[in-house]
Amino acid sequence: MTKNISWDDWRIVNSIATAGTTSRAAEHLGLNQSTVFRRISQLEQSLGVRLFERDKTGFQLTTEGESVWSDIKQLQEITSSIENRIMGLDKRPAGEVKLSVNSTVFRYFLRNSIKEFRQAYPEIKLRLDINDRLVNMKEREADVVIRGSNDPDPDLYGRRITRLTYAIYAGVDWSDPKLEQRAYAVDPSTLTWIGWDGSLLATAPGQWMRKVLGETPTAISSNEVETMAHLAASGHGCALLPRFMGDRHQRLVPISDTVPGLYTELWALTHSDLRKTVRVSALLKYVADIIGSQNSFACSPP
Repeated sequence: MTKNISWDDWRIVNSIATAGTTSRAAEHLGLNQSTVFRRISQLEQSLGVRLFERDKTGFQLTTEGESVWSDIKQLQEITSSIENRIMGLDKRPAGEVKLSVNSTVFRYFLRNSIKEFRQAYPEIKLRLDINDRLVNMKEREADVVIRGSNDPDPDLYGRRITRLTYAIYAGVDWSDPKLEQRAYAVDPSTLTWIGWDGSLLATAPGQWMRKVLGETPTAISSNEVETMAHLAASGHGCALLPRFMGDRHQRLVPISDTVPGLYTELWALTHSDLRKTVRVSALLKYVADIIGSQNSFACSPP
């Protein structure tokens, strides 16, 4: 017999199914891992069915879990839509706003501006989610996201802030004096490369790397852009980097011009239901204005 099952129970199911582990689900939900594990165990006991199989890699939906997950996701979307509409009735720049941004953009463009935002909107509590993963805006994982994309989700609302361009960089202590000439000639087979990896491969520069390098092996790869910059600065090879980063790094030198035709549009986005919420629109406008007002080569050095 089932009893005391609430939407929060199904929300936990959805988070575990999406994240794959109770630890990542707990981080998303703002709970501790033991609470998430206990709640899902209690739900399964109440239902009399097992929703997840546990193994060394994490949690996988059972057949029974798969049969109800699509309905759970619909419930999540409906609930989020209701919450967003209610938030849209807000008339004061007050309350909590969650901003998701990767560490590179935050460090170079926003780190020194947060104090100004807090002074301008003292009643807004800003929650910073600093990571490189793509958050799910439909499930309210963030209220505002700063994202590099040449094809943003049409269901989101926001502003194109600026266009990021790229060049090839190497460490200032690179010993080969002919490297610069080879790089300008764009002969990838003659260079030692630091490659883009993980989710970065799906980005415009990641696709450029795949196209240009082909089967050319990389000496080392990373799924984080600042790590690639540090590796290049330490002499591990050359790296394709955004110009706002490479041109301001004290131990990197450009060994190519701006790569023609390669760019990433940087957007400040929110859910369409949240755009008229005062605190959300205030943050959206502020981050777009701050980043947009900075020339790519005049950002704060690391």
